[in-house]
Amino acid sequence: MIEQMADSIQPAPALYHVCCNCSASGAVLKCPCLVVYYCGPACQQAHYREHKHECTDHLLKGIKKKGAVISRLQVQGSRYGVACVELMVLEQELAWFHFRVGRLMIESLQAAKYQDAETHFKQALHLYRKVEASRGTLHGAAARAAAGKLADKAAPEGLYGVIIDLGQLYGCMRKDYDELQVYQEALDEVRADIAHASSPQLQGHLSNGLAAMGQMYIRQYYSQITNGAKEDKGKCTLAIALCEEALSIQRALSQDGMTADTLTTLASAHGCLEMFDGARSALKEALNLSSCSDGEESTRVASCHQKMASICYEQVNAIRAQLGMHMDYMSTNSMVFYHSRGSRVLVAGLQKNLQYNGIEGVVMKTNALRLCVRLDTLDNKELMLKPENVCPLFPTASKLQEQLLKLHDLAQERIASSKEDHRIQIKVTGVKHVNAAIACQNLGTAYLETYRLAETSLAVSLLMQADKIRRRVIDGDKDMALSMSQNLSAAKAAQDRFYEAGVLSAIPCCWPPTSRHEDETHMAHLFVGLQARSCNGKRGSQSMSSEAMQQGLRLCGLFNITVSACDAVSGP
Repeated sequence: MIEQMADSIQPAPALYHVCCNCSASGAVLKCPCLVVYYCGPACQQAHYREHKHECTDHLLKGIKKKGAVISRLQVQGSRYGVACVELMVLEQELAWFHFRVGRLMIESLQAAKYQDAETHFKQALHLYRKVEASRGTLHGAAARAAAGKLADKAAPEGLYGVIIDLGQLYGCMRKDYDELQVYQEALDEVRADIAHASSPQLQGHLSNGLAAMGQMYIRQYYSQITNGAKEDKGKCTLAIALCEEALSIQRALSQDGMTADTLTTLASAHGCLEMFDGARSALKEALNLSSCSDGEESTRVASCHQKMASICYEQVNAIRAQLGMHMDYMSTNSMVFYHSRGSRVLVAGLQKNLQYNGIEGVVMKTNALRLCVRLDTLDNKELMLKPENVCPLFPTASKLQEQLLKLHDLAQERIASSKEDHRIQIKVTGVKHVNAAIACQNLGTAYLETYRLAETSLAVSLLMQADKIRRRVIDGDKDMALSMSQNLSAAKAAQDRFYEAGVLSAIPCCWPPTSRHEDETHMAHLFVGLQARSCNGKRGSQSMSSEAMQQGLRLCGLFNITVSACDAVSGP
């Protein structure tokens, strides 16, 4: 099986430049925007009509040209009649040029360009608002003429698109307060316009703002985890509410692409709350919509596969935490581990709300006196309970074995999703692109956490390739450089671990390989704790029930071993 998986991974092609016109390799002529390459002037000229709207060099020249025309009209003082309409159209076109340049700078993922992107977005906002104010001064035939010409030249994004993209830029710059203010401003304005005269376009802008704010809360929650700050699950709940409101609008408008993006955000929120079934359901719907709207091989489909791999990773961590928590409890005989976040419990002993007794749930958060438990009910109801009303759920042998098999299945699913993401990104964006580097890193880490030698070797190769692409594409991103360096170091250390004398790998996809001495020390600690529980705290006794010994072995993944109560037990 390992050999088959190893054979299924084809080495990525070498780094090269592909002509954006004819797709031939070895392109050497670089566009002034420094993003695309061509075989020569002929290919560049043939591709110009298609590329000009994505070329920052062309857009910046357009900004300069239109700005000069606008300045000339303003000097002439023609702020009425036909001249006023002409000026408004030029200002609207100039606003779109500024907006487009700002968006392209964000998509470059180069932090050095973020400040310039903010300047372009603010200039676009100023021009759009100026056009709206000028329209308000016109009446009669002039107003109708202005409305017609502005509608003909209007971009689909408009004012609200600029505001939302400015908020996303602030998110990239980690300006959380500014991001929230911008989104709130956009929602207030669009709701006011809808109250005055609703339209499908305004409804679409409202759904985009709601979805963007949901993404903001999810990003802030992940930032809390990364920085070691106190986790605020309320942000995830807010994100779910915002995404569901946005989805109701997007489905009514049949916006398949935007619906897929919002479903991906919703899946992230469900994953943060460990509601993995809801996350998978949302992602499957997003994948179907993305395939229908953009095709089987698109960046949106790749994003769905990437998020599915992320959900698998989060679910694996939740299961490992449960197993580790139970092992710690068996070793120390302390209930503290079962009163911590993420532990599975059973509600019992309630005197008023008797209907909740006997229902299982998950501890979401704790304080000095109460535990917040989310019940396994259809509405995911949460209760604040006293510790005496929360009983730990001790997994049976079949449940433990089921969890270990689940870890293996999740690891394979994560690899499959990561492989699809990697394949699509390479085909769509080419090898020399930041998305290709990220896809290589994700697939490498997925292989690394199988804890098998063959997959670990593949992980080292993929992570080296990801770091090579990163250095050639965005060498200035320190955070990405640190992340890839750490992953590569971990992969190399894991690979070396397999070649150490006496190293065992008893549970692939569950626990990393350990030496015999480490295993013996760990089992000794575990059996001492089991002995104390079996003998009611009398540590002087050397006897232990066979059931307790079997339970300890199962926690280490050993299910088919027969033990005797007379076996000697010792520990440090």
